[in-house]
Amino acid sequence: MDESGLEIKLFGIRHHGPGCSRALLRALQEFSPEVIALEMPADVGTALEWIQDPELVPPVALLIFPPSDPRRGVFYPLASFSPEWQCLRFAWLHNIPIEPIDLPVGLRLGYEDRISETQSTVDDETGLAPNTVPWDPIGNLAAAAGYSDGEQWWEEQIERCVDTSELFESIHEAMTALRSSRQHFLRELDAVREAHMRRSLRQLISQGVSRIAVVCGALHTPALTLDALQGRVPQCRKSEDSARLSGIKRVKVEATWVPYSHERLTLSSGYGAGIQSPGWYLHLWENEGSKSAAYWIARAARLMRDSGLDTSSAGVIEAVRLADALAAMRRRHVVGLPELTDAIQTVLCQGDTAPLQLIHRRLEVGTKLGRIPENAPTVPLAKDLASLQKRLRLKPSPEAKLIDLDLRSEIGLARSHLLHRLKILDIPWGTVDEEPMGKGTFRERWNVQWQPEFEIRIILAAMWGHTVHEASAAQAIASGEEAQELLALASLIRQTQLADLSHAMGPLLQRLDTLAAVAAEVRQLLSALSPLARVARYSDVRGTRANEVVPILVTMFYRGITGLMRACSGLDDEASEVMVDAISGVSSAIRILERDDLLTAWYETLERLVDSNCAPMIRGWACRELMSAERISQERLEQIVGQALSRANDSIEAASWTQGLLRGSGSLLLHQPLIWAVLDEWLTRLDGDAFVVQLPLLRRAFSDFNRSQRRQITNQVLQLRSLSSRPATIANDHAAPTSSNQASDMQEDAEWDTARASLVVPILLEMLKPRS
Repeated sequence: MDESGLEIKLFGIRHHGPGCSRALLRALQEFSPEVIALEMPADVGTALEWIQDPELVPPVALLIFPPSDPRRGVFYPLASFSPEWQCLRFAWLHNIPIEPIDLPVGLRLGYEDRISETQSTVDDETGLAPNTVPWDPIGNLAAAAGYSDGEQWWEEQIERCVDTSELFESIHEAMTALRSSRQHFLRELDAVREAHMRRSLRQLISQGVSRIAVVCGALHTPALTLDALQGRVPQCRKSEDSARLSGIKRVKVEATWVPYSHERLTLSSGYGAGIQSPGWYLHLWENEGSKSAAYWIARAARLMRDSGLDTSSAGVIEAVRLADALAAMRRRHVVGLPELTDAIQTVLCQGDTAPLQLIHRRLEVGTKLGRIPENAPTVPLAKDLASLQKRLRLKPSPEAKLIDLDLRSEIGLARSHLLHRLKILDIPWGTVDEEPMGKGTFRERWNVQWQPEFEIRIILAAMWGHTVHEASAAQAIASGEEAQELLALASLIRQTQLADLSHAMGPLLQRLDTLAAVAAEVRQLLSALSPLARVARYSDVRGTRANEVVPILVTMFYRGITGLMRACSGLDDEASEVMVDAISGVSSAIRILERDDLLTAWYETLERLVDSNCAPMIRGWACRELMSAERISQERLEQIVGQALSRANDSIEAASWTQGLLRGSGSLLLHQPLIWAVLDEWLTRLDGDAFVVQLPLLRRAFSDFNRSQRRQITNQVLQLRSLSSRPATIANDHAAPTSSNQASDMQEDAEWDTARASLVVPILLEMLKPRS
């Protein structure tokens, strides 16, 4: 307090600290301020009035965004244990005015615009850098106290401090000492923010307020003292503050409340002021005292039981005792999360670390999602989405869930439509776990998980309409008009069908017809067939009109196969892979349409590819496609394989052909002993240098096989290893041993160098070893 009776109390807190919240409430109750000056953007507007609404349930966030570019919106998250939240609730309950004093978001965005335009560097006079990451003051204090973990030090010394009578004075003293030696680590933005905070406090003083409580981040308290406000601290004078704030153009912004989640409060989410364990901090807030450790272990045991893991009451008691003993051994005055985690792993998990991942996700981080009032200010699209979520009983949750939808039921189909429409609006609340490919499929499986960032995407999507149906249809039509690739447009049409946006199909099909007519690239034409075939095939299931796509699809198909031979010539391995990826779905697409004429034309094209001079990988893949369709005889297969892997061919070309043949699932090739016998013979005749060159290509070829298929292939190779005879040449008799009698005959008729074979087989077995 100065001579005029002015008294300013500084309460330096850490964002989202439960111990700071408790200490702050006691200190505010004791100080009884006239006004609380809170580190919060000054342009929150009337959003703070919603604090009194019981339907505003944390974790929530203030979202302040420019309507002209919502992507630049800024979140200000608050949990129930956050000091800012408790400060706002305290002010409302005691009828104390709240004055947000931090730099307005509108000015902050204007400042960022100015920085990007001027590309300013470190100021020679102040040493303040505009875009550097601020140093970690908590880490510095922890290191000085002998701690390697700043989070643990802060929790023990601050959050779980028993005597808080002088807590904020101690925090202020520590931060003052740090800043006196580390001032150059501050960002220029922090200096601008503190200048605005000082200007706001000076305005309160000029209005005659004499008792001001300043609640701000601990790092800022040395810059907001009475001496700083009265200009007795260097770089804090009124003229210097005005110079820092002058010339910043204000951007128009709006503010609203949005639900938030504990997961997004974590450091790992990228949130700069995040904490490691929001669920643990919530537990500390709700369970003060010595019993908090026992309650935590009991919650962990209950979670394990709910997940089908055995835990006993005796185990809980032993875990609590072990946690107490660990805290004593480590000279901790309270049992902390590290001790509880070690005790749970040792006793309840019996040393296994796997259950700890469940405990970390569900308890330490937590799955809590906040709630906002239905009548809170927001865009109409958000209100419509909330109404649909309520009607369809699809509650947003930050926890990932797998839901099964029966498309024959009204609610199942409606849920599917909603999730697909949100995908079109770039709000991926759900992702399809398994796309329905089979005939007569009426089910969908979705992985759903709500993210707070979707609130910004909702605001962005609001430009397309006031309802989800209206906005997604308009977005689909606009995206179709901008599409330049047939595959992208075909995928969009498929997505539009799944979203039941029938009135958007007309413009999209017209765009498809136009784009297909001018498309000259074979890869584009054929790659778009798969999604279009599903549009045509499942139109009756979805109740959407899509038969108009068939004539366009047929035209694209015939144009594609006409130029396929030429398009596949002269390609290197990388280009061959791109081509195979593009056309690999043609066979399944035509089968979906049930058009025999198209199938016949396609398989005739593949026959020509097999005998052509096009890229070896494509020839191998074409051979595989014919085998899969049972369109190739055993004699023909022997001829093709013999020619591709003959001694006359270059080993690199042979390896590329093999990569194309083995591409995809291994189940088809497991029933072709001829192929394995010939591949084995080809590999054994390679010299050492050639084998080393081919090995990476072969590993890539086998990488598509699952563990079961690799295991079966390994068994087949082991059978080959037990034989002492192989075909003399690939060009002559290609029949592979199909029985023990045949193997015995080959052993008698041919000579076999078992010593040389023993050098190759271990490497081959290592190559085929199932991956974990």
